[in-house]
Amino acid sequence: MPRKGKLPSIPKLSQQDADRPAGSQDVTQTPADQPPDLSHIPPQLHPLAVRCDSLVFDEDNCVEHDEANLDAIMGSLEEFGQRVLVVFNSSTRVIEKGNGTVRAALMLSERDPRWANIAAVGFDDDAGKATAFAIADNRAAQLGKWNHNVLKRQLEKVRTGCNEKLDKMIGSLADKTKLYLKKQQDKQAAAADSAAPEKWEVIVACDGEDQQKEIFERLKAEGLDCRLITF
Repeated sequence: MPRKGKLPSIPKLSQQDADRPAGSQDVTQTPADQPPDLSHIPPQLHPLAVRCDSLVFDEDNCVEHDEANLDAIMGSLEEFGQRVLVVFNSSTRVIEKGNGTVRAALMLSERDPRWANIAAVGFDDDAGKATAFAIADNRAAQLGKWNHNVLKRQLEKVRTGCNEKLDKMIGSLADKTKLYLKKQQDKQAAAADSAAPEKWEVIVACDGEDQQKEIFERLKAEGLDCRLITF
């Protein structure tokens, strides 16, 4: 679990960092100038590895990353490694996509030094284009909707017990999915009840089985919908 309180911050960009092009030369060097451990990043993305602290958080990022969100991101990174590139502005090194990912990586790096590095790609965007991309990327993801029936089947197949943070997120999603489907079933049942045609019935108390059969046959002969009931 991430520590409560102030989240880790990234130092302000130095002129040396601003003048340095993105690439493998940005990665954190281990003692004796040994190559850094990038085993958490796919090999094909190693040339794009940069130091997390060489990037700058977007102070105007309109998406908030609370503790639960950062926990989920850290759980995913720990379990699957980095699979999505961070996007930053080549000129300012301000993050356009992946503020939460970089923040989570920095938190993980406190106990796993590998996460001091992240794969990122830079674009030479002006301020307007950078903001537009950040909003479009976040909003496009929000517009997607779960197919809860399919999601329920998939969640039943997900193996758990590998990562506490990831299990917590998946467990919460499974509970919400079950609750959503139950509410949908209740709505459908209520709608079916309200759509059922009204019926008017008469129950006749008979003196015995013979009278019951006689009345039943007479009413049935008249074309009425009848059925025998014995209490």
